[in-house]
Amino acid sequence: MNKTHKAGESPLQKAVQALDEELTNFDALAQSAQRTPLTSERNLEKAAQAINQAAESQQRVHGHIQALIDAISAARQQHDITAETLVKTRDEVQARGERFQEQLGKFAALGKEAAEISSHVRQLGELKGKPNGEVVAQLADVQARMAQVVDGATALEKEADAEAMEDLARNCDSLRQQVQSALNKVSLLREKLSSTMS
Repeated sequence: MNKTHKAGESPLQKAVQALDEELTNFDALAQSAQRTPLTSERNLEKAAQAINQAAESQQRVHGHIQALIDAISAARQQHDITAETLVKTRDEVQARGERFQEQLGKFAALGKEAAEISSHVRQLGELKGKPNGEVVAQLADVQARMAQVVDGATALEKEADAEAMEDLARNCDSLRQQVQSALNKVSLLREKLSSTMS
């Protein structure tokens, strides 16, 4: 009997369809044998032929049942493998998420420090008229803190790159550049003020 299987069907789908088609074929042959009136030699031969064909179909049914059992077993094994892989993926996602949070926490701390430094720099504007020595001392502290932020952002960017945390790496690079630019300006201002003291 012709069997039509769609492309992409799984072995389990094919086994179910093949069994279903053969059961339909067996039922049709059995009914043909039962409906044939046993009133002539020709009909007797026809009924016997249907019975023989039904017996052959029944053997194929048994084969399809076994094929279905095998397909179910294979599907179960594949399911177990997939489920095991999913558990590993879940653990990887969880670990990755925890690592992201850890690194984002470091970045947030750097950002907070940069904001506090920026606020402190604005406050230095209130020192106009104060002795240059006092301002220079304050600027030296600002420089040291800015340098720490630059170093921290650089180190965190390297870690983020190594761990393929692209967004975090970009954010670290942006923060590093901003603070480095501000650090350069503070350094120039400090040098300028220091020169007026000599």
